[in-house]
Amino acid sequence: MDTRKFKLGLILCLSGFVLVNANLLWRVRDLLVEGYGDFASFYTAGKILEQHEGKRLYDPHLAWSIQQEFAPRVEIRRGPLPYIRPPFEALLFLPFAYLSYPTAYAVWTALKICLLLPIACLLEPGIPGRSLSLPGTLFRWLVSLAYFPVAFDLRQGQDAVLLLLILCLALQSLENESDFRAGIFLGLGLFKFTLTMPLLLVFLIRRKFRFVSGFFGVAAVLLGLSVMVSGWSTALAYPQYLWTLKDTAPGLTAVRLMPNLRGLLAALGVEGGGTNWVLGGVAILALIGTARIWEFGESHGRPHFRSGFSLAIVVALVTSYYSLSYDLSLLLIPILTLNPKLLEERRLGSMRALFLACLGLLLFTPLYWVMLLRFDRSDWIAPILLLFAICLARMVATGLGTRSGSEILAECPKP
Repeated sequence: MDTRKFKLGLILCLSGFVLVNANLLWRVRDLLVEGYGDFASFYTAGKILEQHEGKRLYDPHLAWSIQQEFAPRVEIRRGPLPYIRPPFEALLFLPFAYLSYPTAYAVWTALKICLLLPIACLLEPGIPGRSLSLPGTLFRWLVSLAYFPVAFDLRQGQDAVLLLLILCLALQSLENESDFRAGIFLGLGLFKFTLTMPLLLVFLIRRKFRFVSGFFGVAAVLLGLSVMVSGWSTALAYPQYLWTLKDTAPGLTAVRLMPNLRGLLAALGVEGGGTNWVLGGVAILALIGTARIWEFGESHGRPHFRSGFSLAIVVALVTSYYSLSYDLSLLLIPILTLNPKLLEERRLGSMRALFLACLGLLLFTPLYWVMLLRFDRSDWIAPILLLFAICLARMVATGLGTRSGSEILAECPKP
């Protein structure tokens, strides 16, 4: 296939996906500014801090009264949309509380779109001797905007793009051999601890103690900020508050909407009882396996963190206890940091075709929208993530994922 024609076709396809995302967001713009998205909970948290009521950050009565002020026409709720993040993240949304809700939502959305540009720069494929290029950066930005989880994050007003930036900074620090700084960055992602704690476990198993110390140093600071924001009693009651949400706000924790193994089992009718304990055991074993595969792969080539870190992210997502479709924005790290030359490696065999198939399905935005809007399902993503993780594990274990494009090409048979 002509390389130029392929690139042009790919750009046109991605541009079409961007237009699909933009069209669907435009069609619901009135609902979004009325408070239908998840951003309403973040804005409420900011409003509570503005009123110096941090101790009541998780008070449903106060949250409901505030939401009735800026979102009185939201018909799908008979109670408040609760704020579920740790207290420290509410500080991020305090400045937004001084704006009207429509303006705050627009600013938050614009800020995340702008954040996708530095993310695109940080995710430059690791090819030796290759400098940062504007066309490459713009292409990765286009992929980000075309990718359904990012569009869904923008639609909901969520914070997954922020976590994506944090993980990109952690990865860059690892590549610069600054484990302590990488741990600090990962610690900043504790507002989504169900995804960051599994990543920490991988580094703990690998005995990266400088990384772990950086993580816990930031965790201590964030705990202090949480106490400052909400007081000791509210901060210490936060875990119990989360646990009771399954009863007080069951729609918020709908397991069947999760694109992971837990969501897949729930869709198959396997839910409750000891299922969560079994899934917890599977997650721990998978993370231990990820750490060991990463170590084994490094023994076959020079240290390279992108493939190992990518594998850890995919495993954390597919085995997570709680994640939703917008959290799949983190998959941009394995998707965009993949060295294209790896796909020319013939020793991958049939695994190469499987990997490309998974990659294509993960990037095919219209399929996500159809499944979500027509069938209200996300569980179908779990098997794809599982196969994607297996392919990445194969690359890492064989050392292919730990070597540069030039090194691999040097071993490839000449035509």
